[in-house]
Amino acid sequence: TEDVTDSDEASLVANELIPSALRDALNNFVEQLGNIDIYRRAAENIKDQIQSLEHYDQLSALIEQIASVLLEAANNEHVQFESFLQKLNKRLLNVASYLNQAAVGQESLLSDTANLDKELTKTLSEIHQEISDTEGLGSLKGRLLSSFEHIINSVSHFKETQKNKVKASISELKIVREQLEVTEEEAERLKQNLKEQRFKAYNDPLTSLPNRYAYNERLTQEYSRWRRYRNALSLVVCDIDHFKKINDSYGHQSGDEVLKNIAKSLEHGLRESDFIARFGGEEFVILMPETKLADATKAINKLRLIIRDKPIPISPEKSISVTMSFGVAEFEGSDTATDVFNKADKALYRAKEKGRNQVCAERSQKTSD
Repeated sequence: TEDVTDSDEASLVANELIPSALRDALNNFVEQLGNIDIYRRAAENIKDQIQSLEHYDQLSALIEQIASVLLEAANNEHVQFESFLQKLNKRLLNVASYLNQAAVGQESLLSDTANLDKELTKTLSEIHQEISDTEGLGSLKGRLLSSFEHIINSVSHFKETQKNKVKASISELKIVREQLEVTEEEAERLKQNLKEQRFKAYNDPLTSLPNRYAYNERLTQEYSRWRRYRNALSLVVCDIDHFKKINDSYGHQSGDEVLKNIAKSLEHGLRESDFIARFGGEEFVILMPETKLADATKAINKLRLIIRDKPIPISPEKSISVTMSFGVAEFEGSDTATDVFNKADKALYRAKEKGRNQVCAERSQKTSD
């Protein structure tokens, strides 16, 4: 026999064919990536490379490219957000400046008012004194007219000064208001854009159902709630029976129509508090809060019957009947989220073994159908 060296083993691994499951997983990831605007063009390029991917020695370069695309797009998004923050900061500084000027203006108004009051008090005191000191009416009349003219001029000067300050303040306020309106519009656009990007990142493009990433996030929340309060929580794994046969017989477009119709039936047949996601391919996963195993099994069986009895149109001339198999499990004891998923998956496997179009349930200690 010949010895096999490390380099020989590395060469064997490098030349080993990429399994279809790995290729499908990469395609699924890049497909989800392509739903986000900033990644779309790069995702299309990467998908073409995945199709030509054959050996493991090509995989490293592809993964490096995916990482590079993610980093570059994230940097671009960061730059856009930073630009928005810089504009926002500049406008907020303008607002602060205006408020400071308004405060100074208020102090100036108080000072001007105090000066006017002081001037009027002084003038009136002088009038009073002159009346007391003057013996002739003619002389008194002249002095009074002079004093009143001084009062009128002081008041007019005060009014004109305040009028100019108010005009300047209104002009500055208008500029600040316009800047705030622009900032508000930009913030709303950014908020809407983030909302759209999040929807694309967390929803399946074909069925519009939440995807696996959204499921993982919701599962973390529900599992934490279950651990804390110990209220009932059930999990369902299900898939479409003979879906490959549907694709092979009627084409992938018909298969897509089946997926979209099934997704709607599942979503409409569940409660608002339930959560459903497309897990991948023809497989779906459901979380049912506040629901024990027996109640979840009954509810899912009703859903199974609705799907069984509702033909799906795949063309204007043809409809086909489709069935689904379901596995149900409940969170119990010291279960982890993975434990419960595995229980539900095991129950789904038994439903298929029993002939499909079934609902099977799995407990930690004992099994019940």
